[in-house]
Amino acid sequence: MKKKSANKDKMKNLAIMGIIIVAILALLFLAYGLLFNGSQATPASRDSSAIAQNKANFEELKAMSENAKSLEYRAEYLITYDPKMRNGTSLQTYYSKSGKFRVDINELNASVQMFKLNGIIYACGNQGGSEDLACYILGNGTALGSDSGLEDIERNIDNYDVSVSDSRTILGMAAKCFTIRVNSFENAFGSSYAPPEGDQEMSVENCFSSDGIPLEASSPFSRMSITNLSRSVPDGAFELPSNPIAINEASQ
Repeated sequence: MKKKSANKDKMKNLAIMGIIIVAILALLFLAYGLLFNGSQATPASRDSSAIAQNKANFEELKAMSENAKSLEYRAEYLITYDPKMRNGTSLQTYYSKSGKFRVDINELNASVQMFKLNGIIYACGNQGGSEDLACYILGNGTALGSDSGLEDIERNIDNYDVSVSDSRTILGMAAKCFTIRVNSFENAFGSSYAPPEGDQEMSVENCFSSDGIPLEASSPFSRMSITNLSRSVPDGAFELPSNPIAINEASQ
């Protein structure tokens, strides 16, 4: 009887891990604006002033991202997809305070919470109608998320055109928007990516408040838009809902 129960728990853990992995991919998928997709654009020759401006635009984007880490806010987002890609919408909620970060993802009938606390990434998820959240330690956070994406762009800056888009108002805030266009998929994000068929130019746009809160991210395949913002976050928002275990221990 104990062996059957242990096997059942093992299968439940594996199922939860699968949901967490799907959610992580969804998060990174949207955070990078689907940079890995689309047709390869023909790199345009640039003079020294254009190269300098491209780097300056990227440095501004990077500085805004760095500043956002120290902000305190809770932001809700609605993700809508191109119908050719998938139907429906999904929701994400970001929490940030004193260098701590959390994102809640409601996707595929599952609820997942991801935390970055003291440089460590944790993921807590449930399955179906279960209200209990199991938490797993995924590892050092420097290898995941927007930090990694910015570092990869910086290392291969000639693969991208980073420009400042026309400003606009989003949720009552003046938005600073950046457009990132992929020039070459060779060494983009450290690897070579074979773009799908079609002649669609690949570019994404990311908009921020003046102090760096993400307001909108769009690509040819999806749009992530802020729907609500609070500048106050309780400390309890960063408490893990259960004691975390190493993700490799879940399959033992």
